[in-house]
Amino acid sequence: YLVGKNSVTNDNLPRITPPRSLVGITFRREKMSGDVEIQHIFSQKKTAVNELATDGYTQMNIGMLYKYTIKNQQVSLFLRVNNLLDVE
Repeated sequence: YLVGKNSVTNDNLPRITPPRSLVGITFRREKMSGDVEIQHIFSQKKTAVNELATDGYTQMNIGMLYKYTIKNQQVSLFLRVNNLLDVE
């Protein structure tokens, strides 16, 4: 969590990201692994001049990874889906 203020004018500084929290879980089994993460971005109301306030939102990401060997070369196949819930 970060708050940025101009020490002279006490105005909010521009381009300060809103607070966010992230929780995730990763699983591994032999050659396969996967993860799920949920990130919540809180609303941003403390904006600078010419900036717009933004609503909060929650985003979910998932991923899977499979590792195998072909002719002594390690190969990884992965699938990653960001913003699974299609949040704008």
